[in-house]
Amino acid sequence: MRDFQLENSVDSILITGRSTSYMITNDDINNTFKSIYKNLTSNGILIFDFIDANRYIPYTKENPIIIHEANHEGITYYRGSSWKTTSAENFMLE
Repeated sequence: MRDFQLENSVDSILITGRSTSYMITNDDINNTFKSIYKNLTSNGILIFDFIDANRYIPYTKENPIIIHEANHEGITYYRGSSWKTTSAENFMLE
């Protein structure tokens, strides 16, 4: 999503699953939004989800291990994440 060119501009772009939350550098984010801008019509709409950092970052500081839980067809799946700082500009969840 950092660099793409569609054959024709589109009226909307939908980024699902908080994919933007996994871009780890400012260049990643800037390049993504530039590509999106180039591929949208002049009245196009971008729809995306992201982590609310004001709530999430304090939560991660209080909870060094974050457990994500999802249920599908009677089975519960768990994923554990831990906070890891990679540089002054970036942050990342393992």
